[in-house]
Amino acid sequence: MADLTLINESGAIDISLPTQSDLSALQYYYVKLNTSELVVACGLNEKPLGILQDAPSGTSSAPKTATVRIGGMSKLVIAETVAAGNFLTSTAASKGEVADAAGEEYGARALSSGEASDTIAVIICFGEVEATDA
Repeated sequence: MADLTLINESGAIDISLPTQSDLSALQYYYVKLNTSELVVACGLNEKPLGILQDAPSGTSSAPKTATVRIGGMSKLVIAETVAAGNFLTSTAASKGEVADAAGEEYGARALSSGEASDTIAVIICFGEVEATDA
């Protein structure tokens, strides 16, 4: 298993965007932009913007800024057993899971293996899998 403390963050691409949702429990989960251009949690097999790097707790009366990694290496919380090399899509709870059905959108590729609720090392990349990619 890759040592998550050794992730080289040089070359990572992070952007800061507003959120009015409480994302404090979603650090290292998939996020997306909603139609109001605010950062929100990803849903099942949705195309992510990237992976949340902090834990903002914005509200409609006190919006916060979310830091989203859109390129480079990151950590990602997973929902099931993952092997290094798997392409990862989003669950309904914004965690990573293996993209194993034709047409599923992925937002990362696993650099390490793990089991449900682990935080693993990933490289952010985007695409759509064929059933044979799993």
